[in-house]
Amino acid sequence: MGTEIERKWLVSDESWKQRPHLPTTHIQQGYLSFGADQAQEVRLRLETCSPEDTRAFLTTKSKGGLIRTENEISIDPDIARKMFSLCQGHVIKKNRTRIQDESGLLIEIDEYQGELQGLVVAEVEFTKAEEQFSAPSFLGKEVTEDQSYKNASLAQYGLPETFQQKKNNKKPGP
Repeated sequence: MGTEIERKWLVSDESWKQRPHLPTTHIQQGYLSFGADQAQEVRLRLETCSPEDTRAFLTTKSKGGLIRTENEISIDPDIARKMFSLCQGHVIKKNRTRIQDESGLLIEIDEYQGELQGLVVAEVEFTKAEEQFSAPSFLGKEVTEDQSYKNASLAQYGLPETFQQKKNNKKPGP
C-alpha cells in the first residue's frame, strides 16, 4: 500500500500563470464508490495531455487529511471511458498545470470545470509529514483538513458552502 502525504490550498490569484510550467493535463475523474462514511473511495481517472497521450488509472484512497493510503493501477483508457457510466454522475473535470517552486517541489494547480467552475486549488505532495514548505504568494487558505475540498466530496456534493457564498458575493468587474 502506498502513502500519500499531500497539502492543499485555495489559489488566491493568477500570478502562478507567469511561472514556467509543464503542459496542462485535462483530467476527468469519476467515483465508483465512496465507502461507508467515505472511509475508502474508489476513483477512476482519465488524464489527457494530448490526443496521442491519454492515460487512465483506477485508484483507492482512504479518508483523511494530510496523510492517506493510496493504491493506483494503470488501466486501458478505452476501458476507463466505458467505466465512467458506472460513476452515476459523480464526475469532476479539471485542468491541471504543474509548476516547480524554488526548492524543487512540484505544485499541481487544478482549475475545475463545469459545476465547479471558479474553484482553483493547489496541491503539493511531500515525502514526510513534517517537511518544511515556504508557500508561494499565490497560495491562499490551506484546506488540507477540510473534507469538503476533497475531490470525492466535490464530485458528490459540489462546491463547499463557504466557497459558494464567496463566489456569489463576488462583485462583477469593471
